[in-house]
Amino acid sequence: MLKENIHQLKTEMNLRATEYELLLKEQRMIVKNKEKDVAMHQKYQENAERMANKLQIELEKTTEELNIAKQETDKVKEEKINIKRLWQASEGAGEWREQRRYSEATATSPVDHPSDRARNTERRREQSPFRSNERSEKRKEHTKSRNSERHERMNEHNETRRRERHVRNEGDREQTVDKERKEYNSDSNDRKIKNVVIIGNSQTSGIDPDKFSQNVKLHKVTKYRIEDVEEWIQSKEAKQMMSIAETVIIHEITNDVKRSSALDCANRMRELIGLIKVTFKECKIVVSLGTPRDDNPMFQQRVDIVNNMLMAEALYDRRVKTVHHRNLLYRGTINSNLFKDDRYHLNKDGTRVLAGNLRCAVERSYARNKR
Repeated sequence: MLKENIHQLKTEMNLRATEYELLLKEQRMIVKNKEKDVAMHQKYQENAERMANKLQIELEKTTEELNIAKQETDKVKEEKINIKRLWQASEGAGEWREQRRYSEATATSPVDHPSDRARNTERRREQSPFRSNERSEKRKEHTKSRNSERHERMNEHNETRRRERHVRNEGDREQTVDKERKEYNSDSNDRKIKNVVIIGNSQTSGIDPDKFSQNVKLHKVTKYRIEDVEEWIQSKEAKQMMSIAETVIIHEITNDVKRSSALDCANRMRELIGLIKVTFKECKIVVSLGTPRDDNPMFQQRVDIVNNMLMAEALYDRRVKTVHHRNLLYRGTINSNLFKDDRYHLNKDGTRVLAGNLRCAVERSYARNKR
């Protein structure tokens, strides 16, 4: 009996031990899963903090640039106001001098200066022969006749001045017209059709090469990202086209900003510009800056940062010129008449404005070379 009881106790102890081991294993698995969740949560928080720090840095840079731009605009406004005040003061002084000259020549003052009106009235009262109240009507007639004579003299003087100005302006116009004709004839003799290549995304697809400019033969290539442009430049088609071209226009950034940061976009654009410089040494480069957009404020901040970086680098490079598209804005935001419903693609009117900006940049680059 004792042996059977001992055997039963041993079996019960073994069963309880196995149960405890299973419970321990389950608890260990639960602890491991919780540790994994905590580690994942920590990594997510770290990534979120990094992104937030990057965004804060970009926001601080943009705010600094906006403050600098505001200060510059305030300075320009103050200068304009000061210039306007000086001009008004000089204009008033000039009119008074002419009136003084006229009074010295005719021995009469056509218009009394406000400081001299009181004195003149007192002198007239003292010198007037009609002091009595009985002859007030004659006094009025006398003053009317005197004022009429004064106005006639003033009108004659003004007419003579106008005639002299008209004669001077006609002579100046004839001289300017002759100069413009000579310059136009010299330019028409030296005029030559230029070959220009434009590499752009969907925003440049609506540009008509035949209507771009009379002095430019435009070759259009559509590539949606900077990486696609780099691959295309190394192809045979690009070498054939770029060997003839004198200027290259690059219009990208809008699609690259969605997938990569502002620094990455700027570095890729630098690499692309360097590749074009090395492969096509005689070709000029016109970088079309990113167009404004209102679909996402983060994308607009990246576009502003990339534009500022490219403009800063182009200041020290003669072969590279930049074009901004601020005329697509209206009071700090996009002009809805120039954009589609998605608020970053251009409509027909917007593409016309874009083409006009690019045409002006190409013509300015050729004009600078002539000088």
